[in-house]
Amino acid sequence: MGQPKILFVDDQEEIINAFQTLFEEEYQVVRATNGLDALCMIFQEQPSVVVLDIKMGEMDGLAVLEKVRQKKEYDNTKIIIYSGYGDREIKERAFSLGADDFMDKPLIVKELERKINNLSELFYLRSGGMKKSA
Repeated sequence: MGQPKILFVDDQEEIINAFQTLFEEEYQVVRATNGLDALCMIFQEQPSVVVLDIKMGEMDGLAVLEKVRQKKEYDNTKIIIYSGYGDREIKERAFSLGADDFMDKPLIVKELERKINNLSELFYLRSGGMKKSA
C-alpha cells in the first residue's frame, strides 16, 4: 500500500502550501482552493481524509460536506471541518451533516496531525485495508 491520500481545501493558497509542507512526507497530498474543486478532487482522487475549511467562495465547506455525504460510496471518507467562526451552531451543523471532526482556527498542528493519523487509520481499517505502517 502506498501513502494514504489526504485532501486539503482552503481558499487561501498559503494555508494549503503550509499543510502540504507539513504533511507531504507521510501522506500523498492533494489540494483544492474552492468547494467545487474540492468535490471534483474527492470524487476523482478518493482521499482517505479531507481537511475542509468552511468559508470559501463558490461553495462553502458545509455544502461540500453535505454533497459528499449524500453519496453512499463516500461514507467512509473521513472529513475534518475547520472554521474561524467559533460558533457552536456551525459546529453542530457540521456534525449533523456527517463531519468526523471539527477544529477551530487557529489550528494546532500537533492536534491536526493526531486527528489526521487517527482518521486515516480508521479509514483503512473500515475499508478492509491494512493499517498504515508507522
